[in-house]
Amino acid sequence: ERALPAEYRAALATALRALDPARYDDAVALAELPDLVRGYENLKLRRIAELREGLADAISRVSRT
Repeated sequence: ERALPAEYRAALATALRALDPARYDDAVALAELPDLVRGYENLKLRRIAELREGLADAISRVSRT
């Protein structure tokens, strides 16, 4: 859980480097991912896993050429 902020910042930096009008919506979706991480213990842990999957998916979408 403590590594999440660094992972998120790295993903955002990648998205910003690749940002163009065609990738704007994907970058916004990536930026909104932390809003998923709410709740207590098991729920929060499950949502953290979803966040990590979402980050990987978003990075692949914004990195496409």
